[in-house]
Amino acid sequence: MVHSDSMSPSSTGTWEKLSRRCARLHQSERRETRERAQRKLLDNIPDALTNLVGQQNARYGIIKIFNALQEASANKHLLYVMMEMLLKELCPELST
Repeated sequence: MVHSDSMSPSSTGTWEKLSRRCARLHQSERRETRERAQRKLLDNIPDALTNLVGQQNARYGIIKIFNALQEASANKHLLYVMMEMLLKELCPELST
């Protein structure tokens, strides 16, 4: 149960401190997840790609693509374009 005095001005400072602390934890958690995902990608480069362009170029390419996919607005745009393509394939009448 939330009491009306729990959001009083005296407790507002506490809420701000907790909010900042959670944001820091959130950022560190995001960074850790990002690093683990990048390591997993680099540990699982397909042999076909390595044979085609070489191990160093494959690693460089994977890192470059991984970094490009960290941009939130670019990911949204990519998702919207892919959804549009899927809808046009499923419902060709939408193309006209």
